[in-house]
Amino acid sequence: MQCSTILYAILGAEARIAALRMRLDPGLGLLHADQKNRDSLPCDLMEAVRPQVDAYMLDLLRSRAFRKSDFFETRESICRLLPPPTHQLAETGTEWAKEIGPVTERVARLRFQHR
Repeated sequence: MQCSTILYAILGAEARIAALRMRLDPGLGLLHADQKNRDSLPCDLMEAVRPQVDAYMLDLLRSRAFRKSDFFETRESICRLLPPPTHQLAETGTEWAKEIGPVTERVARLRFQHR
C-alpha cells in the first residue's frame, strides 16, 4: 500500500539523518545489500522501528475512511495518494526521528566500542 511506502520513505530519511548525525557512514550497512542510489545503513536501522510504523498505519486505516478523491490513478494504472492524507503522513517525520534516534545511538556506541 502506498501509505506504508510513504511512511517508510520518511523513516528512511530520518534514519539517514540520524546516521550522519552520529558520524556513521550511511553506505555501510550489514543486513541490507548495497544497491545503486540507496544507502544500506538507514535500511538496517529502520528494521527496529518498522513495527511502530506498521502499528501507526493500521491505526490510521482503522480510524480514517479514505475517499475516492484521496487518490489519483495514472495512465499506467498506478494509484497515487493525494493531499491531505499525504500531508498527515509527512507530519509523522518528527515521531520517526524520535524513534530512530536511540536505535542509531546504540549502533554508534557499538561501533566506537570496537575501535
